[in-house]
Amino acid sequence: MGMMLPYTDGCYTVSPEQRQLGERILREGKAACLLLAGGQGSRLGGTKVKGMMPVSVVLQKSLFQIFCERALFASHAYGKKMFLGIMTSSGNHEETVSFLEENCYFGLDKEQLFFFQQEDLPLRDKEGHILYDARGNIEVAPNGNGRALHLFYERGFWEKLHQHGVEYLQIVPIDNALADPFDRDFLGFHVSQRLEASIQAVERKPGENVGVLVQKEGKVQVVEYSEWSENLDVNQKKLLGNTGLYCFSFAFIASLVKEREELPLHMAWKCRNPTTQEKVGKSEFFLFDVFSYAKKTAVLVRPRKECFSPLKQKEGIDSLDTVKRDLQNYDQDLFLRVVSRDPPDQPFELSQAFRYPIAFLVKDMHKNYKNFVFT
Repeated sequence: MGMMLPYTDGCYTVSPEQRQLGERILREGKAACLLLAGGQGSRLGGTKVKGMMPVSVVLQKSLFQIFCERALFASHAYGKKMFLGIMTSSGNHEETVSFLEENCYFGLDKEQLFFFQQEDLPLRDKEGHILYDARGNIEVAPNGNGRALHLFYERGFWEKLHQHGVEYLQIVPIDNALADPFDRDFLGFHVSQRLEASIQAVERKPGENVGVLVQKEGKVQVVEYSEWSENLDVNQKKLLGNTGLYCFSFAFIASLVKEREELPLHMAWKCRNPTTQEKVGKSEFFLFDVFSYAKKTAVLVRPRKECFSPLKQKEGIDSLDTVKRDLQNYDQDLFLRVVSRDPPDQPFELSQAFRYPIAFLVKDMHKNYKNFVFT
């Protein structure tokens, strides 16, 4: 794997000038977002697609509804229709599209949304042989998120959005309930430095199973937690964890695809039969591997309470309980910041309009907040 050194010198603050630049980028309609939503949510113990899981504290809004509403209110706030893409998989594409259609895209115009499927690759046994089902068909599984930018370009969405003036693409994993799909600070950070690719990171908690940022061959890269090697000390006090929140310039995406850059293939071992503990090999591409092809990258380090609360499993850490807790804490802080008074002393949730305050379209929003608070 080569010599790796932990990467710890990311930028921890965004300047007022960068924030203003991010707002200008959004007002000019130069940013779009792609949700990575190929997961089935099998570790959550239910039958729903992960993006359909109800997570909000009071109204039980799904992750899809939350992100659609964020796109809607960002559109109101900045006076431009924001584009929101969703990368699905063969196992959840039809259900995802039907869910959004049945809910009228949660207020978005149909033209603001676009969908495409990630690809599949064969499953393998521990000897590396391709697996077949009882009918003799090759068993396949989604091949990870690594080719998201390639598919975004090859399926024509790069060209479509480019014609609308979009120049930057934010990437958001669907399971991160705190993520902002139209993040003015992150955009301003990215654009002000003329970056090709940028990452939002958080300080890793001891024992946390997240990819960590490293320096390798002079570049910022990510090593997935399942692939840590003996020459990476993951027990040191300060490591930066990968949130999966990225920003890419359109010019970089085009060059990545046109130059036919090859991404490494990773093997993950998944338990197929809980009774026998039989494991199968699943081949995956990881999106963070494209950073090795970017000429100029940087890392923005954020407090996790502002941007990172993933939904990964049924109970314990990164579960529905922790996501709801983090959403409540975020809303309490946001309420105090926007309304300038103490938040309600009972469970509540805010309209997603609170994330984009000028979307209220009223001057005295601190006096008109009650229509946007649900208890």
